[in-house]
Amino acid sequence: MKGYQLLNEGKLIFTLPRYFNDIHEFSPSYIDELDNEYIVKYFNSDEILKQVFTIARVTLDYQKDYKEFKTAVFNEPELTYLLMHDRKQYMSYICANFKKAMSEYWCVCCLSDTWGKNIMWAHYANSHKGICVGFEIKNSDIKLLASAKVKYSNDKVVLPYNFFSLGDSDKSKYYTDVTFTKSTEWKEESEVRILSEIGECIHDENSKRYYQELDISDVKSIYLGADYSFDDKYNKLFKEIIGPIDLYKVNSNIKEFSLNRERINRKYVL
Repeated sequence: MKGYQLLNEGKLIFTLPRYFNDIHEFSPSYIDELDNEYIVKYFNSDEILKQVFTIARVTLDYQKDYKEFKTAVFNEPELTYLLMHDRKQYMSYICANFKKAMSEYWCVCCLSDTWGKNIMWAHYANSHKGICVGFEIKNSDIKLLASAKVKYSNDKVVLPYNFFSLGDSDKSKYYTDVTFTKSTEWKEESEVRILSEIGECIHDENSKRYYQELDISDVKSIYLGADYSFDDKYNKLFKEIIGPIDLYKVNSNIKEFSLNRERINRKYVL
Protein backbone atom coordinates (compact mmCIF):
# COMPACT_ATOMS: atom_id res chain seq x y z
CA MET A 1 0.00 0.00 0.00
CA LYS A 2 2.82 2.41 0.83
CA GLY A 3 4.47 1.64 -2.51
CA TYR A 4 1.26 2.42 -4.35
CA GLN A 5 0.80 5.70 -2.48
CA LEU A 6 4.39 6.63 -3.23
CA LEU A 7 4.05 6.04 -6.97
CA ASN A 8 0.43 7.14 -7.45
CA GLU A 9 0.28 10.13 -5.10
CA GLY A 10 3.90 10.95 -4.32
CA LYS A 11 3.32 10.29 -0.62
CA LEU A 12 6.20 9.28 1.63
CA ILE A 13 4.37 7.87 4.66
CA PHE A 14 5.24 8.74 8.27
CA THR A 15 3.75 7.08 11.36
CA LEU A 16 3.36 8.27 14.95
CA PRO A 17 5.43 6.22 17.44
CA ARG A 18 2.33 5.14 19.37
CA TYR A 19 1.08 3.17 16.36
CA PHE A 20 4.22 1.02 15.99
CA ASN A 21 3.53 -2.68 16.46
CA ASP A 22 6.60 -3.59 18.54
CA ILE A 23 5.87 -3.17 22.26
CA HIS A 24 9.55 -2.42 22.93
CA GLU A 25 9.82 0.45 20.45
CA PHE A 26 10.30 3.98 21.82
CA SER A 27 10.52 2.48 25.30
CA PRO A 28 13.80 3.44 26.99
CA SER A 29 15.11 2.19 30.31
CA TYR A 30 16.80 3.71 33.35
CA ILE A 31 19.61 2.81 35.74
CA ASP A 32 18.31 0.42 38.38
CA GLU A 33 21.37 0.01 40.61
CA LEU A 34 22.36 3.35 42.13
CA ASP A 35 25.41 4.03 44.28
CA ASN A 36 25.58 6.80 46.86
CA GLU A 37 27.71 9.04 44.65
CA TYR A 38 25.08 8.93 41.89
CA ILE A 39 22.26 9.58 44.38
CA VAL A 40 23.95 12.67 45.81
CA LYS A 41 24.85 13.98 42.35
CA TYR A 42 21.40 13.71 40.77
CA PHE A 43 18.90 13.83 43.64
CA ASN A 44 20.32 16.58 45.87
CA SER A 45 17.87 19.28 44.89
CA ASP A 46 15.10 20.94 46.88
CA GLU A 47 12.56 20.13 44.18
CA ILE A 48 13.13 16.40 44.64
CA LEU A 49 13.93 16.31 48.35
CA LYS A 50 10.87 18.30 49.42
CA GLN A 51 8.64 15.79 47.63
CA VAL A 52 10.36 12.88 49.37
CA PHE A 53 10.31 14.74 52.69
CA THR A 54 6.51 14.96 52.45
CA ILE A 55 6.31 11.24 51.65
CA ALA A 56 8.59 10.41 54.62
CA ARG A 57 6.38 12.33 57.03
CA VAL A 58 3.36 10.33 55.89
CA THR A 59 4.77 6.84 55.32
CA LEU A 60 7.53 6.77 57.95
CA ASP A 61 6.04 9.23 60.43
CA TYR A 62 9.26 11.25 60.11
CA GLN A 63 9.28 13.94 62.81
CA LYS A 64 12.42 15.98 62.15
CA ASP A 65 12.43 19.20 60.12
CA TYR A 66 13.39 19.56 56.45
CA LYS A 67 16.88 20.92 57.22
CA GLU A 68 17.81 17.78 59.15
CA PHE A 69 16.12 15.59 56.55
CA LYS A 70 18.37 16.98 53.79
CA THR A 71 21.39 15.57 55.57
CA ALA A 72 19.82 12.38 56.90
CA VAL A 73 18.35 11.26 53.57
CA PHE A 74 21.81 10.45 52.18
CA ASN A 75 23.00 8.67 55.32
CA GLU A 76 20.07 6.80 56.82
CA PRO A 77 19.27 3.65 54.79
CA GLU A 78 15.52 3.86 55.31
CA LEU A 79 15.36 7.42 53.98
CA THR A 80 17.81 6.70 51.16
CA TYR A 81 15.70 3.76 50.07
CA LEU A 82 12.60 5.98 50.09
CA LEU A 83 14.40 8.54 47.91
CA MET A 84 15.57 5.88 45.44
CA HIS A 85 12.13 4.28 45.31
CA ASP A 86 10.51 7.63 44.56
CA ARG A 87 12.98 8.41 41.77
CA LYS A 88 12.66 4.94 40.25
CA GLN A 89 8.88 5.25 40.18
CA TYR A 90 9.29 8.62 38.49
CA MET A 91 11.63 7.20 35.85
CA SER A 92 9.42 4.16 35.33
CA TYR A 93 6.54 6.50 34.53
CA ILE A 94 8.70 8.55 32.14
CA CYS A 95 9.90 5.47 30.25
CA ALA A 96 6.43 3.90 30.10
CA ASN A 97 4.98 7.08 28.58
CA PHE A 98 7.93 7.96 26.34
CA LYS A 99 6.22 6.64 23.21
CA LYS A 100 3.08 8.66 23.92
CA ALA A 101 5.13 11.81 24.58
CA MET A 102 7.12 11.44 21.35
CA SER A 103 3.88 11.00 19.40
CA GLU A 104 2.87 14.54 20.33
CA TYR A 105 5.74 16.02 18.33
CA TRP A 106 7.42 13.52 15.99
CA CYS A 107 6.63 10.93 13.35
CA VAL A 108 8.81 8.33 11.64
CA CYS A 109 9.19 6.97 8.12
CA CYS A 110 10.43 3.36 8.06
CA LEU A 111 12.42 2.06 5.10
CA SER A 112 15.03 -0.59 4.33
CA ASP A 113 18.42 -0.32 2.67
CA THR A 114 17.94 -3.54 0.71
CA TRP A 115 15.39 -5.09 -1.64
CA GLY A 116 16.46 -8.71 -1.08
CA LYS A 117 15.14 -9.67 2.37
CA ASN A 118 12.56 -12.46 2.19
CA ILE A 119 11.07 -11.46 5.55
CA MET A 120 10.35 -7.96 4.26
CA TRP A 121 8.52 -9.25 1.19
CA ALA A 122 6.52 -11.68 3.33
CA HIS A 123 5.48 -9.12 5.94
CA TYR A 124 5.24 -5.84 4.06
CA ALA A 125 4.60 -6.65 0.40
CA ASN A 126 1.44 -8.75 0.52
CA SER A 127 3.35 -12.03 0.67
CA HIS A 128 5.53 -11.28 -2.37
CA LYS A 129 2.57 -10.00 -4.45
CA GLY A 130 3.47 -6.34 -4.02
CA ILE A 131 6.38 -4.14 -5.02
CA CYS A 132 9.47 -2.54 -3.52
CA VAL A 133 10.34 1.03 -4.54
CA GLY A 134 13.94 2.23 -4.46
CA PHE A 135 14.49 5.98 -4.28
CA GLU A 136 17.13 8.57 -3.51
CA ILE A 137 16.06 11.92 -2.08
CA LYS A 138 17.57 14.59 -4.35
CA ASN A 139 14.76 16.68 -5.83
CA SER A 140 12.21 16.25 -3.02
CA ASP A 141 11.96 18.80 -0.23
CA ILE A 142 11.75 16.32 2.64
CA LYS A 143 11.88 18.02 6.05
CA LEU A 144 13.70 15.82 8.53
CA LEU A 145 15.28 16.02 11.96
CA ALA A 146 17.47 12.98 11.43
CA SER A 147 17.89 9.95 9.20
CA ALA A 148 20.02 6.88 9.86
CA LYS A 149 20.24 3.12 9.78
CA VAL A 150 18.64 1.45 12.76
CA LYS A 151 21.01 0.10 15.42
CA TYR A 152 20.02 -3.39 16.62
CA SER A 153 20.76 -4.15 20.25
CA ASN A 154 19.80 -6.43 23.12
CA ASP A 155 19.78 -3.42 25.43
CA LYS A 156 17.42 -0.48 25.53
CA VAL A 157 18.64 3.12 25.54
CA VAL A 158 19.18 4.21 29.16
CA LEU A 159 17.88 7.63 30.20
CA PRO A 160 19.68 9.56 32.95
CA TYR A 161 17.66 10.55 36.00
CA ASN A 162 18.19 14.23 35.15
CA PHE A 163 16.79 13.78 31.64
CA PHE A 164 14.34 16.69 31.86
CA SER A 165 17.02 18.98 33.23
CA LEU A 166 19.18 18.51 30.15
CA GLY A 167 19.50 21.14 27.44
CA ASP A 168 17.54 20.71 24.21
CA SER A 169 20.51 19.38 22.23
CA ASP A 170 21.35 16.76 24.88
CA LYS A 171 17.70 15.69 25.15
CA SER A 172 17.45 15.43 21.36
CA LYS A 173 20.33 12.95 21.38
CA TYR A 174 18.31 10.60 23.59
CA TYR A 175 15.17 11.05 21.49
CA THR A 176 17.07 10.11 18.33
CA ASP A 177 18.90 7.23 20.04
CA VAL A 178 15.55 5.77 21.13
CA THR A 179 14.13 6.25 17.63
CA PHE A 180 17.03 4.50 15.90
CA THR A 181 17.48 1.57 18.32
CA LYS A 182 15.54 -1.70 18.01
CA SER A 183 15.77 -5.23 19.33
CA THR A 184 18.16 -7.59 17.54
CA GLU A 185 15.06 -9.72 16.76
CA TRP A 186 14.38 -7.28 13.90
CA LYS A 187 17.89 -7.06 12.44
CA GLU A 188 16.93 -8.93 9.25
CA GLU A 189 14.87 -5.92 8.21
CA SER A 190 18.02 -3.82 7.77
CA GLU A 191 15.91 -0.77 8.52
CA VAL A 192 16.55 2.89 7.77
CA ARG A 193 14.44 5.59 9.41
CA ILE A 194 13.61 9.23 8.84
CA LEU A 195 12.53 11.26 11.87
CA SER A 196 10.46 14.37 11.26
CA GLU A 197 8.35 16.88 13.17
CA ILE A 198 4.58 16.43 12.85
CA GLY A 199 4.28 20.08 11.86
CA GLU A 200 6.43 19.47 8.77
CA CYS A 201 4.12 16.70 7.53
CA ILE A 202 0.63 16.61 6.04
CA HIS A 203 -2.00 14.69 7.98
CA ASP A 204 -3.88 12.10 5.94
CA GLU A 205 -7.46 12.59 7.13
CA ASN A 206 -8.43 9.09 5.98
CA SER A 207 -5.86 7.33 8.15
CA LYS A 208 -3.74 7.72 11.26
CA ARG A 209 -0.70 8.53 9.18
CA TYR A 210 1.18 11.59 8.00
CA TYR A 211 3.11 12.11 4.80
CA GLN A 212 5.52 14.34 2.92
CA GLU A 213 5.58 14.76 -0.82
CA LEU A 214 8.24 12.89 -2.78
CA ASP A 215 9.15 14.03 -6.28
CA ILE A 216 8.61 11.04 -8.59
CA SER A 217 11.96 11.83 -10.25
CA ASP A 218 13.64 10.59 -7.09
CA VAL A 219 12.36 7.06 -7.76
CA LYS A 220 15.28 5.04 -9.17
CA SER A 221 14.07 1.44 -9.21
CA ILE A 222 10.98 -0.72 -8.82
CA TYR A 223 11.05 -4.39 -7.81
CA LEU A 224 8.11 -6.66 -8.62
CA GLY A 225 7.50 -9.40 -6.06
CA ALA A 226 7.96 -13.08 -6.88
CA ASP A 227 4.15 -13.55 -6.98
CA TYR A 228 3.38 -10.21 -8.60
CA SER A 229 0.46 -10.33 -11.03
CA PHE A 230 1.16 -8.60 -14.33
CA ASP A 231 -2.42 -7.40 -14.63
CA ASP A 232 -2.00 -5.59 -11.33
CA LYS A 233 -3.09 -2.01 -10.61
CA TYR A 234 0.57 -0.97 -10.61
CA ASN A 235 0.83 -1.49 -14.37
CA LYS A 236 -1.18 1.65 -15.04
CA LEU A 237 1.23 3.60 -12.87
CA PHE A 238 4.24 2.28 -14.77
CA LYS A 239 2.82 3.80 -17.95
CA GLU A 240 2.74 7.23 -16.36
CA ILE A 241 6.19 7.18 -14.81
CA ILE A 242 8.68 9.01 -16.98
CA GLY A 243 12.40 8.73 -16.45
CA PRO A 244 15.27 6.24 -16.19
CA ILE A 245 13.76 3.87 -13.64
CA ASP A 246 15.18 0.36 -13.41
CA LEU A 247 12.50 -2.34 -13.29
CA TYR A 248 13.22 -5.75 -11.80
CA LYS A 249 11.37 -9.02 -11.26
CA VAL A 250 12.25 -10.78 -8.00
CA ASN A 251 12.39 -14.57 -7.90
CA SER A 252 13.24 -17.30 -5.43
CA ASN A 253 16.74 -18.76 -5.72
CA ILE A 254 16.46 -22.44 -6.69
CA LYS A 255 19.50 -23.58 -4.70
CA GLU A 256 19.53 -21.27 -1.68
CA PHE A 257 17.13 -19.56 0.72
CA SER A 258 17.64 -16.22 -0.97
CA LEU A 259 16.12 -13.99 -3.64
CA ASN A 260 17.36 -13.14 -7.11
CA ARG A 261 16.45 -10.19 -9.30
CA GLU A 262 16.17 -9.99 -13.05
CA ARG A 263 16.01 -6.72 -14.94
CA ILE A 264 13.03 -6.54 -17.27
CA ASN A 265 11.95 -4.14 -19.96
CA ARG A 266 9.09 -1.87 -18.91
CA LYS A 267 7.20 -2.62 -22.11
CA TYR A 268 6.52 -6.14 -20.82
CA VAL A 269 4.34 -4.81 -18.01
CA LEU A 270 2.53 -2.10 -19.97
